[in-house]
Parts: sequence; C-alpha cells; structure tokens
Amino acid sequence: MKSSELPTPQNRPRELGAAFDAYLKRRRKLSPRTVQAYTYNGAGMVEFFKSRGAKTIDDVTLELAEAWVDWLLTEGRSGARANA
Repeated sequence: MKSSELPTPQNRPRELGAAFDAYLKRRRKLSPRTVQAYTYNGAGMVEFFKSRGAKTIDDVTLELAEAWVDWLLTEGRSGARANA
C-alpha cells in the first residue's frame, strides 16, 4: 500500500485493523457480526477519514477510528446496523 492511500478492507494495515477490532469488541461490546459490518464499510470509512483531514494512512489514528465508530453509532448507524 502506498503511503498516500487510506485503508480499505483490502489494504488496511493489520495494526490499525487489530486495534480497531479490539476497540469495537471491548469498548463497545459489539458482536463479531456487528464488528464485521463496521470494519468492512471501507468506502464510508475512507470518506469519513478524508473529511476529518486524513491525507495518508499515517494520519489515521485510533482516535480517528473511534470517531468513525461514534459517528456510525449516532448518524450513520442505519447502514452499519442494517448490514449486521
């Protein structure tokens, strides 16, 4: 993956993916199926990161991933929960 690319389901870094999955499972106490629905909405995740100023994968932090989940649980939940 080029450093200019943001993560997608196919190219997201393992470290970020593992941290994000752990956050979803432990902090949010979501089922594995719901976790999968959240983490595999790659297009929405990338757009969210870009809208928050991320230009490269180095700009994506766990805090930004947490903000993505918080957004999904409030405003974007219909898509993620419908997939779960």
